[in-house]
Amino acid sequence: MRSSFTLAFLISIAAPAAMAGDLLVVDQDMLKLMDTETGVLQELAPFPGLAQGMAIGPSGKILVVEGGTSVKEIDPVTYELRDFMSPAFGVTGLAITPDGTGYLIRNQGLGVSDQLYRFDAETGEDLELVGPTSSVFSFQSLASDADGDLYAFAVSGVGSGLNRIDPETAEVTSIGLPTGNEGDGHPQWLDFDADGRLFGGRHMVWEIDVETVEFTFVVDGVENVHGASFLEPVPECFLVFGSGLGADSFAPGGFAFQTQLAGISESHAVLMEDYPTFSVPGTGALAQGTATGTVTRVTGTATLPPFVNADGTFAVQVMMWNPTDVPEAPEQYSQVLLGWIAPDGQVYVRPTGDGAIEIGLDVADGPNGGTEFSFPFQIAGF
Repeated sequence: MRSSFTLAFLISIAAPAAMAGDLLVVDQDMLKLMDTETGVLQELAPFPGLAQGMAIGPSGKILVVEGGTSVKEIDPVTYELRDFMSPAFGVTGLAITPDGTGYLIRNQGLGVSDQLYRFDAETGEDLELVGPTSSVFSFQSLASDADGDLYAFAVSGVGSGLNRIDPETAEVTSIGLPTGNEGDGHPQWLDFDADGRLFGGRHMVWEIDVETVEFTFVVDGVENVHGASFLEPVPECFLVFGSGLGADSFAPGGFAFQTQLAGISESHAVLMEDYPTFSVPGTGALAQGTATGTVTRVTGTATLPPFVNADGTFAVQVMMWNPTDVPEAPEQYSQVLLGWIAPDGQVYVRPTGDGAIEIGLDVADGPNGGTEFSFPFQIAGF
C-alpha cells in the first residue's frame, strides 16, 4: 500500500522563498516580491520604469507592460525581460483568463472610448480588436476572475470606478465608485487571488468587494505600483520528462527546480497515490529500425508517448518543493530513470544520478497486447 501524502500548494520565484498569496509587483523602477500578510518586501531586480499592467497565465508565464506600448515576458529565474509582443499602441491594462487568452486595454486619449483587444497569451499572436469599451476612456487596470470575466477600474469620466467588461463584446457594466478608500487615489492595478478575492491599489494594497466596491485596507509599504499580480499556487510534486541527462531548469509558475535532465518536454503534477499511467502498443505495432535497435514511431493511433525520443529512449525524474511539511529539506528529487521502449513494446529503465526520493517502474499488460507503465515514487517520512 502506498503511503498517503497530502498535496499542498505553493510557489517560489527564483531564490527568495515565496508563497501563493505573495504579490509580484513593479514598484517605481524595481521588481519586488511582497508578502501581503506582513508587508515585507524583497527586491528582485531593476525594472525600466513604471509598468502599465501585469498578469500571470495558467502556464506560469509572467507578462508585464513595459514602456506603455510593449508587452514583455519576465524570466522567473533571472528576472530578465524578454520581448513578447509589441501592440504599437498605448496600453493601460493587461489580464489573462484561465484559458490562456490575454486581454489589453488600449487608451486612445481623453474623451475617446478605450478599446479592448484579445491575444494568445502563450504565443503573443492573434492580436485582435474585441471592441470599444462603451464610452469609458480612463481605464488604468484590468483583471480576470476564475470564470474569465474581466474587471477594470476607470479613474475619471463616464464609468468612473469599478466596471465589469464582457470579454466577447467589450460591453461595460458599471459596478460603482469606491467606498472606504482613505485617500490612496484610484487603483492602478487589479488582480484576483487564488480564493477569488479582488485586490488593487497604488501606494498600498486594498481588498475590493466586487459587488459593493468597498475598499478594505490590507497592507502598505510600496511607493507607486502600476503592475502587480498574485503568484499562482502550483502543485508541489512533478513528474518531469526529458530527452536525457543534463542540468536544465524547470520552473512551473515561477519556482526554479534544478533537474538532472536535458531537453525537458513534458511534466505532470503528481501525488504518491496519484500519478499517470502511460501505454505503448504491442508487438508488431512498432517497426525495428537500424541495426543499433532504433524504434520508429508509426502513424495512426499506435504511437509512442510524446516524451519518448525517436529512438525509443527517454528520461524521467520526480521533483518536490514542500517547506510546510519538510522545512528541514524542502526541495527534494529522485534519481533519473533512463528508459527505453523496445520494438516489442516492453519498457526498460536504468536509475542514475542521486536523489532522496525513491522512484520505480511499474509495468502491466495493456489492451490489445500492449504495455502499460507508470512511475510510482516514495518520499521519506510519508
